[in-house]
Amino acid sequence: MTEIDLVPGDYRQLTWLRGKVRSTAIVVLAAVFLSVAVYAGLRVWSVSVDSQIATLQSKQAITNQQREALTKLNIHKSDLQRKLELLTGLRGGAEAVQMFVTIDRAMQDDDVWFLDWNFQRAGTTVQNTPETTSNGYFILIPAENGQGSKEAWKIDTHMTFRGQARDHSALSAFVRRLYRQQEIQDVRILDTTRKANGSAVEFRLAVTVNSAGNAG
Repeated sequence: MTEIDLVPGDYRQLTWLRGKVRSTAIVVLAAVFLSVAVYAGLRVWSVSVDSQIATLQSKQAITNQQREALTKLNIHKSDLQRKLELLTGLRGGAEAVQMFVTIDRAMQDDDVWFLDWNFQRAGTTVQNTPETTSNGYFILIPAENGQGSKEAWKIDTHMTFRGQARDHSALSAFVRRLYRQQEIQDVRILDTTRKANGSAVEFRLAVTVNSAGNAG
């Protein structure tokens, strides 16, 4: 018995094509959905990574700021330490009160009297560093470059006097006696002037104190 196919061939071909298109569309849609999901996931991950990078950069910036602030503080501390050691050195050595005693020992009777007295202590840098850290003349302080090196400073104490003496002989005798005092390093007469009425000699003296003799 012969079977007769009543379905036209064109219809069967069309049906097969429709099924093929439907299957392809499903695959394409699935691929699209998958790509969208992957893109969304990558986007979220990218945002998360960007956030982490921003956080790390912020922390790094804070760290750099802290490091810069610490460097400035260290420089400021070194500068203050340098000034403190210099001031400490300037405070040492001969005392003004001690100089009163020294001057008094050099005076005799009432042949010399003073009108003005200036006491000054100053420090100057020197090229040759002393062998010891302090011998009454020198102090060592941190250098300005902050590299741990030391600068040697020579501490000098000076006095200037303006006064009057009975005559030039009395003034010369006072200068000799003052120069013989162990606390005194040098005495110089800056100028002398006889008063108009001839009653006294006005003078100015410059005195360098022997810091080594007064240290300790």
